Amino acid sequence: MSRAIISVAILMFAVSCGAYLACAQTNSTAGGTKSGAPAISNTVKEVQGVVSGITKRSISLVTSSKDGEETEILISLDSNLVLVHRSSLSQITPGDTVRIQYSDQTLDYGGRKNNSLKAKTITYLAPGAQDSPYRKAYLGATGTTSSSASSAETNSTADDSAETAGSEAATGEDALPLKGEK
Repeated sequence: MSRAIISVAILMFAVSCGAYLACAQTNSTAGGTKSGAPAISNTVKEVQGVVSGITKRSISLVTSSKDGEETEILISLDSNLVLVHRSSLSQITPGDTVRIQYSDQTLDYGGRKNNSLKAKTITYLAPGAQDSPYRKAYLGATGTTSSSASSAETNSTADDSAETAGSEAATGEDALPLKGEK
């Protein structure tokens, strides 16, 4: 009888630990070494929100909490980024709604922690509203009108094929110009 109770207790403990690990999806190394190497923790997370800015190297997302407070998160793009419902980053514009699955890597040096966020998958969910402040700022900065912006979203351009082939523009300008900048 006592063996059955112990077996059930061990089984319940193993199942609860497995469920916790499956939910957290965390990999970590404990404590670091005496040589000053940091403790590394990797966690896979997901966030959904409105794109406020996008470059070839990063994406900025605005999310709303249940209490109505907005927060903005900047996530670097992984070299092996997977796009769902879009074929290139140029088809995602500020104001669009996306879901991002990213890796949050924390390096713990004892008293100091460094976080690095890398987007692994971007899922396009919905186009941005024409009156979105992010879309208006983007259209104002690029000098395009809403009709030319919508046609640019539906048509493939030479920039899309160049980006798909892995080549980048020689100008080095990957960010949108700030308002008032030319």
